[in-house]
Amino acid sequence: MLLSSWAEAGGDRREAALVSVFLLDLALSVSVLVWAGMRMEKYEIENWNREHDPRPQAKARRKKIDRICGAIMLVATILFLAVGFGWMALVNDYKNYLGWRWGWIVYPIAGVLCALVSHLMDNGDEEEKAGSPPPGGGLPFSEKRKNLDLPPCGGYTLKEQRGNNL
Repeated sequence: MLLSSWAEAGGDRREAALVSVFLLDLALSVSVLVWAGMRMEKYEIENWNREHDPRPQAKARRKKIDRICGAIMLVATILFLAVGFGWMALVNDYKNYLGWRWGWIVYPIAGVLCALVSHLMDNGDEEEKAGSPPPGGGLPFSEKRKNLDLPPCGGYTLKEQRGNNL
């Protein structure tokens, strides 16, 4: 409240200064949140292992889900174009943008349908309960890392690093 009265008393320059400070603060805050969210993903090892499961059944299931979701999004695009152009042709007024204004709604609906298909077809948790080993093999993290074919830090094994005092 105090800053707004100060800005009004000073005119447009003070208001512009306050708006620019606010936008700078907003940009920094969003940047920190995005950075933190990206950093958090690297600690979710179980999710990474589930997404990169090398078993043929898992690869086939992911491929099938991708194909179905791709088809859903293509249908959504066809519906969007049909609603946009179709409404203009229906009312015989090519300056009427009502179809384009409301046609975008097909994309969020298609996104929800893709999520539903992915959820219904992803039975990874049921396989684990049925007795097959989890993607990491139920091993400790160090053993899971070996199974992921990741190179050790710096190209050296842990024993070599300790021996070289790195």
